[in-house]
Amino acid sequence: MIVSLTLCVTAVGLGLSALTSRRLGSVVLAYVIVFGVTVVPPIAWGSTAVVLNEEREVTNYYTVYDDEYSMEKGRCAAEQVEETVPRLDLSLPLLWGNPVVLLAEAAPTLPADYDPLEDPDTDLLTTLKTGMRSAATTTHPVHSVYCSPDDPGYPTDLGTPPNRPVWPMGLGLWSLVGALSLLVAVRRLAVPIRRLGAGTRIA
Repeated sequence: MIVSLTLCVTAVGLGLSALTSRRLGSVVLAYVIVFGVTVVPPIAWGSTAVVLNEEREVTNYYTVYDDEYSMEKGRCAAEQVEETVPRLDLSLPLLWGNPVVLLAEAAPTLPADYDPLEDPDTDLLTTLKTGMRSAATTTHPVHSVYCSPDDPGYPTDLGTPPNRPVWPMGLGLWSLVGALSLLVAVRRLAVPIRRLGAGTRIA
């Protein structure tokens, strides 16, 4: 993933170098583009959490007691309610080209039985990958369980949300931009050149 991103960014730099007349200008533009793609889209994506919400019927599990004065015998009961759930998956394309997200996609996946209390030293990239996979998936209708695993009626199968990778779209987007940049560079550096201004750099 690092090699692929490096090649794509280099191709973008070549395209900018062919478009600008000064070397420093192309270098600055390349840095600005990489910095902008890394910083600006995550801020915009996080801001969409305010507006991208949906009212959905979800199932929550609570511990109920037959005797309200005794907390010894409890059972797990399901309750269906209407809740407002975030739909950050709709704005996730904003993060497709983020280099940090693409690098995190190459990290190992957390095991299904991972417990952050037992293993708190998980690396940042793996945690980010898990978060992106969760954000790419529409909120599961049954995810809120507030019962103890020892309670009778504790749900054993809540379904498994799909594990949707983000990297194919992001790498495809960078590859497309890199290919277009190379095409621009080839067209701009084609010879012979009919008109060339004084002091124009062509290589």
